[in-house]
Order: sequence, then structure tokens, then C-alpha cells
Amino acid sequence: MLAYVLITVNQGSLHSIVDQIKLIGESIRELYYLYGQYDILIKMKSLSESGFDKNFKLLKNIPGVKFIDYLIVSDRTREEDILVKY
Repeated sequence: MLAYVLITVNQGSLHSIVDQIKLIGESIRELYYLYGQYDILIKMKSLSESGFDKNFKLLKNIPGVKFIDYLIVSDRTREEDILVKY
């Protein structure tokens, strides 16, 4: 299972939150810093819904995290299937 997690943080806490996110482990596949409504985008992978639930709870309990939203991927189309071939 794959999910994308969007996080908004309190001002001045970005780097300490990222340090805490890194401690969550293997399920965090990628992390991006953002400009705009959200501050952090995480690509998260888990074998089960219970794994996601555990990680969402860990993220919510990090001091300085203001808001979390997430998108669970239901299906995937490969890039080569999308691109128009000439």
C-alpha cells in the first residue's frame, strides 16, 4: 500500500519535525519540503492498513505538527503507459 502525507508545521519547527519523521523508519520512502499550504510531503509505503494507522499516529504526535492530510493510492498507471508515443 502506498500513501502520500501532507503536513503543515508550526513556524520554526520544520527541521526538528523532519528529524523525528526520519526516525519512523523504512515506511518513509521519500520526503519533500514544500512552499504553499503544506510544508512537507511524504511518500509512505506499508504492507497493511494497520501499518499506516501506526505511522499516522506517530506523525500526529510529533511536537510542532499542526495539520496532517493524507491520500491513499488506490491504483497506479505507469509513466510509460501515459506518455504519448510519436
